[in-house]
Amino acid sequence: MAILVDKTTIAHWERFEPVQDRGEDWQTYLEFPGRTKDSLSKRMRCLSLAQLVRNVAAIKGSFAECGCLLGDSTYMIARTMTRIGRSDPMHVFDSFEGLSPRSPEDRKLSPNHIDRMGVQAMLESGVTMFRAEFESTKRNLSPFPFVHLYPGWIPSRFPEVASETFAFVHIDVDLYEPILKSLEFFYPRLAPGGVIQIDDYNFMDWPGAKTAVDQFLATNKASFFFQLPLGGAFLIK
Repeated sequence: MAILVDKTTIAHWERFEPVQDRGEDWQTYLEFPGRTKDSLSKRMRCLSLAQLVRNVAAIKGSFAECGCLLGDSTYMIARTMTRIGRSDPMHVFDSFEGLSPRSPEDRKLSPNHIDRMGVQAMLESGVTMFRAEFESTKRNLSPFPFVHLYPGWIPSRFPEVASETFAFVHIDVDLYEPILKSLEFFYPRLAPGGVIQIDDYNFMDWPGAKTAVDQFLATNKASFFFQLPLGGAFLIK
């Protein structure tokens, strides 16, 4: 039997409490000075970040992010850290030069994939995607002195934080190899009960993201793994 979808209500964000009560996480999402894009999926992932940061409030360790672009997710994490009384170092890694070269795993598109956003067309054309101006990102994150930016290709600067333990890590680098390298570095250094959120899991434009996470979890047991319905996933050690 065919399911009838009511397109007039299925994506009405205003039906949900985080907007109606003008909660602090929603206000943080709105106040980020560098916001240029908005979508239901992006809102869900950013608000999930805030919830997960609160979940590690009592876990000792640093925070980290791999891939920040202009810093919108970084801003959400850092603002939430201040609200729960955390000022631990937050180490943020980004090339600030766009995406690294794709591997074969990044080209294995689902037969159901439709390039509605034009992502694959841009990748095939050689357009540099997700390049951010370092000074703009630094300015957007200036309210948070505990945020430290590490320009460079992942994982080249990871050794600089190799001695630290982490309570929370956010990975948003789109492609198979840097996602796998990030998981391989940070998961062994994640405190028990610590969280890693992977932004691009299950996005059909980025097939390498799911491949990298699934491959990693096949040999590294997480205590909990959850796929967000509109893209992204998180694991708890």
